[in-house]
Amino acid sequence: VYNAPGESGMADNLITISESEFARQQTKYHINEKHRFNLSIAPTYAFRTGDDLLIDGPFDPALDEGRLFDIVSGLEYQLDLLDNRLQNIAFVKNYSQNIRIESLDPSLDEVSIDKRSVNNFGAGNGFRFNWSNRFSTKLSYEYAYRLPRQDELFGDGQLIVQNLELRPENSHNFNVALTYESKEYARTSWTLATNFFLREINDLIFLLVDANDFGAFQNVWSATSTGIEFNGNITNLFNGLTLSGNLTYQNYRNTSDTGPFVQFRDDRIPNTPYFFANGGAEYQWNNIFQKNDRISTFWNLRFVNAFFVGWESAGLQQFKQEVPNQTIHNAGITYRLKINGLQSDLTVELQNLRNAKVFDFFGVQRPGRAVFVKLTTQL
Repeated sequence: VYNAPGESGMADNLITISESEFARQQTKYHINEKHRFNLSIAPTYAFRTGDDLLIDGPFDPALDEGRLFDIVSGLEYQLDLLDNRLQNIAFVKNYSQNIRIESLDPSLDEVSIDKRSVNNFGAGNGFRFNWSNRFSTKLSYEYAYRLPRQDELFGDGQLIVQNLELRPENSHNFNVALTYESKEYARTSWTLATNFFLREINDLIFLLVDANDFGAFQNVWSATSTGIEFNGNITNLFNGLTLSGNLTYQNYRNTSDTGPFVQFRDDRIPNTPYFFANGGAEYQWNNIFQKNDRISTFWNLRFVNAFFVGWESAGLQQFKQEVPNQTIHNAGITYRLKINGLQSDLTVELQNLRNAKVFDFFGVQRPGRAVFVKLTTQL
């Protein structure tokens, strides 16, 4: 095999090795029924390296070793008043990230080390009031950070290249949620909810794809997202049938006054869905073969409206790359058995029944028709 240019550039025979470990720890302390504290710590470690088998010698960029270590920790205080009709949760968070890249410098014939660390704090407050047993309102605000993930920093070794200069997002997030529920102990229970949201974002992380279909995660210096969500579900509509659905519309715009993308001010953020919906149905049969067993069949539908890959104001409309409308059907069956406190679930699921071409982002294609089998056991 010759290392000559092809449809996707130079030929390669690339092996990418990724490892990740994470842990979650929570500690709760109840002063009394009205006051409680919750401390959470979530460390994550990721390692990335590779090998291009078509490159002889030590100067193989794929051999670079990338290490990523994150710790997100938070402390929250919960206050319950008026017989739990009023609840307030105030919290602070710390976001810490350490990045280390080791690469062989061909000009110096030695290993160069590039390191970067960030440490930021966020805070917020959530307020909920139950007007009655059926109607409640929730208001929340959070100043938050989102740390870049391993794939966003180091790429995927194929169509997404690395960007080691990627900065964490920080945002002001506002939410107003309304929830209306059926009467307590009703045979058929249901919930209707809506949420209005506003996000003011600095250094938004998004995937930008070039004309050669190669992408890299970039920062937009300023962006705003406003939108609305609807969701609802009906449980035990008749003889064990449950229906659910949700819908989201978001107006996600570039509001940068400066920086590399200022010329696309007021454009939608590229390569990002702005309208999507999900729906599902589940039917259950209990005590089929023996006491305490259950069979449930399920079906769900996912729809994503078409969206542009690049900036909407760049180029002529008829020549723009676009991720088309996507409609995905999944179906499956689960058998649950409980014996002496031990619960086991066996699920067989057929995803993408119509074998449609579907994408998370341009160049990040999801599987076609596939069968998955999962067995879980818990005490």
